[in-house]
Amino acid sequence: MSNESSLNRSSSEPRFGDDTGSNPTSPPNVGSTDNPLRNTDGVASLRRVRPQSQWEQLLSSRKWVLLLLFCVTGFLGLPVLWLSYAFTTTEKIVWSIVNIAYTLMLIGACAGVIYWCYLRFQHAGLI
Repeated sequence: MSNESSLNRSSSEPRFGDDTGSNPTSPPNVGSTDNPLRNTDGVASLRRVRPQSQWEQLLSSRKWVLLLLFCVTGFLGLPVLWLSYAFTTTEKIVWSIVNIAYTLMLIGACAGVIYWCYLRFQHAGLI
């Protein structure tokens, strides 16, 4: 009888294959639209649903990202460009090349001005 009592379970305990409780062997409901994490649109749809922070709003603005690239940081702002959702991958590649060329021209212009000043100081006998 002791074996029989150990085999009998109380009705409150869930059993495998039981119709009343959840069946742990059944596959998850993949087609359910109740869970936003199972949405087939991916992460982009989740970002559109939740409210954006101030930084995410700036990252999604093409104007602010380009202003940051060309007026403030030069090529140091490229990670911001690649984090932005406002540009496609092709646009990111093109803007990266344009930004690197622009920044190198600015560095070259600064080096040219410094060299010109050096020559003037040397000609004036200050160096």
